[in-house]
Amino acid sequence: KKLTLPVNPKTLTVFKAEKILWALALLAAVMWFYDVPGWALLLTMSLTSIAILYYVLGFVVFNEIGFRQLIGKGGLKGLGWMRIIWGVLMGFGTSMISMGLLFKMQIWPGAETMLLSGSFLTLMMVVAGLIAYLKNRAAWLKPPLLRATIIAGIGLLLFTTADATLVDIQHRNDPELAEAVKEALQNPDNPELWEKVEELEQARYSGEDD
Repeated sequence: KKLTLPVNPKTLTVFKAEKILWALALLAAVMWFYDVPGWALLLTMSLTSIAILYYVLGFVVFNEIGFRQLIGKGGLKGLGWMRIIWGVLMGFGTSMISMGLLFKMQIWPGAETMLLSGSFLTLMMVVAGLIAYLKNRAAWLKPPLLRATIIAGIGLLLFTTADATLVDIQHRNDPELAEAVKEALQNPDNPELWEKVEELEQARYSGEDD
């Protein structure tokens, strides 16, 4: 017997947590765009939490099931091992993308690898899910496929965006700081360049004029 569509996901804590965390990540992205202090901490907390959620509970989130069924009588017996594996792999892929987004926005090393690997795995699972949907017309597949496609699309977009472009966007109103950051990124082992970046940032956020 196949598992039918569960209790309305809107009433389930895991789905509420997912929406809240993405809302916080979006807020952090807006703060980043306007270069508002505190964006880095908010982005780190939200995207790290999203990555953990998908990594640990991906089979729950992407199979549209709730904790009531997860811990209830029969557990996952009616779900089928194929759906469980599909959800786990989808969780792994989106988790990598989430961390890749964090690393990319922070301009940390390793972002491209996580974004590309995560997007590739996620899109593979999207294709598999789409085939299953076309074959069985399972209504429950629509929401997770849409979410995963959007996440993978964002991941690929940032993968193809150069770090220098992100710097120019964020510091578009402060060309001197933008050039200093780009120069430091090109010479990451030069402490003097990073000290210059720090001085310019402190002057900017403290409201000092050069």
